[in-house]
Amino acid sequence: MWRSLVLIVLCVTARSASAQQYAFRHYGAEVGIPVAYALAFDGAGSLLVGTNDGVVRFDGRSFEPVPLPVEGAVGRLTAAPDGAVWGLTM
Repeated sequence: MWRSLVLIVLCVTARSASAQQYAFRHYGAEVGIPVAYALAFDGAGSLLVGTNDGVVRFDGRSFEPVPLPVEGAVGRLTAAPDGAVWGLTM
């Protein structure tokens, strides 16, 4: 099991048909994700991250905590066909 996971958002911009440039942005403790255990996309296309403190939603611009009925680390996330996301707490 991974103890730490660095989230990287990849943006691709094509300068020409033969050359591409890549821009990376790293997210970590500064945005509230000290340790990430799981990743899943919800029905709206947002990235959900299972952390030590619950679940955080990333919409492409900012991270927001997701209110959950239980507290604790979320070790697994699974997307259902209807867009719902199931989580397993540790």
